[in-house]
Amino acid sequence: MSYVSDLRVVLRGRNFRRLFATRLVSQFSDGIFQLAVGGYAFFSPERQASATAIAAGLAVLLLPYSVLGPFVGVFIDRWSRRQILVIAPVVRGVLLVLAAVLVAAGASDAVFYAAALGVLAVNRFFLSALSAALPHVVPSDHLMMANAVTPTSGTVVTFVGAGAGVALRMIAGGEDTGVAVLLVCSGLVFGLSALIARTMERSLLGPAYDPDRPQAREAVRHVLAGLVDGARHLKHRRSAGAALSGVATHRLMFGISTAAVVMLYRYHFTTDADDALKGIALVLGAVGAGSFAAVVVTPWATERIRIEIWVPIMLVTCGVLEFALCATFREGRSSPPGW
Repeated sequence: MSYVSDLRVVLRGRNFRRLFATRLVSQFSDGIFQLAVGGYAFFSPERQASATAIAAGLAVLLLPYSVLGPFVGVFIDRWSRRQILVIAPVVRGVLLVLAAVLVAAGASDAVFYAAALGVLAVNRFFLSALSAALPHVVPSDHLMMANAVTPTSGTVVTFVGAGAGVALRMIAGGEDTGVAVLLVCSGLVFGLSALIARTMERSLLGPAYDPDRPQAREAVRHVLAGLVDGARHLKHRRSAGAALSGVATHRLMFGISTAAVVMLYRYHFTTDADDALKGIALVLGAVGAGSFAAVVVTPWATERIRIEIWVPIMLVTCGVLEFALCATFREGRSSPPGW
C-alpha cells in the first residue's frame, strides 16, 4: 500500500489521531529548535563557524539519540507513557527558556550546548514514549502501517518547522536575541503537545503491569549485555552486518556533506550570515521534499525491484550526484577559520 492510503487507514482511530497530533506538534517544535541551534553555532554574526563549532553543533543534535537511545526503553516500560508525554514538554519548555536566557545574557558556548543537550535528552524520552505507545492506539493488523507513516510524517514536519524557524529568525533578527526568541517559540509550541496528550486517558498508553519485570538496574545490565550479544551476532551474520555498516556509512557521509554545505554557504557563496541561512533553508526544503518523494516512490519501486538491488542503486545515485555537484566548484576564497 502507499503512504497516503496507509495514513488514511490509521487515521480512522480517534486515539491514534491524538497520538499522531502529539508527534506532529512536537516535531514541528524540533525543527524550530534545531534551526535555533544551527543558527547559534553556524550563522551568528557574533561568532565564526569553524570546523570545531560545526562538529560541536552536530554532536549536540545527535549525541543524546546515540547515547541514551538503547537505555530509554528501560524507563518508559516502568513509567506512565501518557505522563511522559505530558510532563516532558513542561521540562523541555523550562530548559528552553533557560537556554534562551543564557543566550540573551551572553553565556559561553559550553553553557548553551549543555542546556541544549538537556533539551534533546528529554526529547529522546518523549519520542521513545510516542513509539512505545503506538501499539495501544491502533489494531495489531494496522501496526505496521502506523509504524511506517508516523516517523516519516514527523520527519517531514520537522523540516517544515525548520522553515518556520527561518521565517521567525528573519523577523526576530540574526543576533543572539533572535536565537533566544526561537528557543522560546520552540518551547511554547512543544507545550501544545502536552495539551493534546492530556486528552488521552492516563492508562491508555501503558505500560501494562508485569510482576516479573526486573529491577531497573538489572534491566540496564540486560541492555548492555544485549549490545554485546548484538555485536557478536553481527560478526557472524554478514548480511546483517553489511546492512548496518551501509546505514552507518551513509549517515557518516551525510553528516560530512551537511558540514560541507554549511561551510560553503557560510563562507563561499556569501559572506552575509542571513543570506547563508536562507540558502541553507532552501537546502533543507529540498531534503524535506526528497524525503517525502522517497516515501511515495519506495513502496512502488520495491514492489518491482528487490530491496537488495534498490538500496545500492540509491546509494550509488547519491554518490554520482554529489560527485557531479562537487565537480562544478573551483578554488576561490581562502579557507574559513579552523580548516
